[in-house]
Amino acid sequence: MMKWNKLLYRLLWLIIPALVHVKGYSQTIKADNDKGVCPNGTVTLTVSPTYVGATYSYFRNGSAIARLDDHDPSNTVNDAGNYSVTIKTLAGVILNTPIYTVNQLSQPPASIDSPAGYFKQLCKGEVVVLQANTDPGIAYTWLRNNATIPNSSPGSLSVKDEGKYQVRTRDANNCFTYSPEFEVKYYPQVSITITPVPTICDINTAAITLSGTPAGGMFSGSGVSNGKFDPKVAGVGTHTITYQVGGSGQCPVIKDYTNINVSDPKATITPSIPGNILCVGQNVTLNAPTGYQHYEWSKNGNFLSNNNQVSTNTDGNYVLKVTDILNCINTSAPYNLSFVNKVNVTLDSIAGVCDTNNPVVTLNASPAGGQLSGAGVVGNTFDPKKAGIGIHMITYTVNSSLACQNGTARRWAVVENPPSILLPDQVNMPEGGSVVLNAGINANAASFSWNPTIALSNPSIANPVASPFSTIDYELTVKSSQGCENKKKIKVFVYKKLDIPTAFNTSSDLAINKSWTLFGINSYPNAEIWVYNRWGTVVFYSKGFYTPFDGRSSSGAELPTGEYIYHILPNPEDVSFHFKGVVTIMR
Repeated sequence: MMKWNKLLYRLLWLIIPALVHVKGYSQTIKADNDKGVCPNGTVTLTVSPTYVGATYSYFRNGSAIARLDDHDPSNTVNDAGNYSVTIKTLAGVILNTPIYTVNQLSQPPASIDSPAGYFKQLCKGEVVVLQANTDPGIAYTWLRNNATIPNSSPGSLSVKDEGKYQVRTRDANNCFTYSPEFEVKYYPQVSITITPVPTICDINTAAITLSGTPAGGMFSGSGVSNGKFDPKVAGVGTHTITYQVGGSGQCPVIKDYTNINVSDPKATITPSIPGNILCVGQNVTLNAPTGYQHYEWSKNGNFLSNNNQVSTNTDGNYVLKVTDILNCINTSAPYNLSFVNKVNVTLDSIAGVCDTNNPVVTLNASPAGGQLSGAGVVGNTFDPKKAGIGIHMITYTVNSSLACQNGTARRWAVVENPPSILLPDQVNMPEGGSVVLNAGINANAASFSWNPTIALSNPSIANPVASPFSTIDYELTVKSSQGCENKKKIKVFVYKKLDIPTAFNTSSDLAINKSWTLFGINSYPNAEIWVYNRWGTVVFYSKGFYTPFDGRSSSGAELPTGEYIYHILPNPEDVSFHFKGVVTIMR
């Protein structure tokens, strides 16, 4: 079966060309440039359709063209003319193409005009303008030493370098032409060089002395003065420096150029939170400047990161090193970062003082650096006189940009008046009796102490009962809660008991009741006694040895019945010891 298929396939390829020829199908020639052939150019002709195993004989103007491979249906030619092809198939069928005419295209003009007065030589550093012919519809390309000059303008070219220049033109038919070479040469001159200056990585570098050969020339450019280059004056950047010396031949001067690169990288650490003392628990980002080629962070001398920022919440000395595009390196000063705990603000207690006439009190607070405030505060002291009597709030405040370093402590400062004591100088009591020592005390009293304690019901209260057997002096000490104290003495005078009747009857059968008999008055030999009527008139007076009052006046007149006021001074030298009352005369 396979054998018959192959025979059928070969038979078809032998028959088809004959059928095509019989039916009158024509063969054609096509060209890759149907406009023609450029001078010194080529055009490729191709027969269509093609046949397996056929041969193709090309003819130009009726003459056969010798070819290496007649089985190739294509042929590249470089001459204009009338072309035809004779095709011979495997079956022996001869096919002829119509004639295809290849036109001869014209060559676009290409020339360089010599500048007026120019002899193809120029001084190094000078510029000459070359002008090409200009024709519409033509593209221009400039070349130097057979290399295309990029970004050159079509019609003209500014030249300052030696070399062989050409212009290439190309028309709409894609034909191109090279102009004759136009050679530009320098005038012979002395060769000069500038000693290269390495990249300067610190703008504060001292001025650098420039040198060149031959010596004796003049340097100029940004930052140049008196043959020295000052980076600080020039600033960061690339600076073109010119060295000029006297010329030779047609050139008055000779110049050479060099570039000096000045960089000034700064490894500046900028924290996201100001300050290098932060609170425990805070996170801070340390940022490096942008725009550098390489970053290197270290902490306490150990490598940390190559990123342009690091985040941290731990103590340490952080150092940044940056490298720029010129391979200049700068290292920052260590950035000492500390994280502190919350501060404990304290103010020592302030002892209370009694009255304002006390010395100033030194206030002790921590940590240092805070501010004391409140009534009576002067600097770091409390002045009771300035504060005055009362309870005063004293405040110590620590302010910081760190929240954990802020705090306030408060204490009360008490300035008291000493407790007041209202107590008579003397109280009197009869022998064998008792008396209440009733001291009047203001509200700030906290403790009481009587001395001596003998014959007292309770020596620790304000109003004890005193029962001495004889006259005695007591002293009361009263203290406030702040320790302020006051003292007061009182005499308890123990007198012989004096019995004073409230009435007597001059008509009584008992002699003892007929007069106003004062029992015990004889114990007071200097006693003075006054009796007054209701109008305040003295109706009886006695001094010294007492003669009982019998209801008669000192003149012997009998007094009417009724109430009379008496005043008895047992001891006239002690007016506090006396008796007053009312006595009634009856008849």
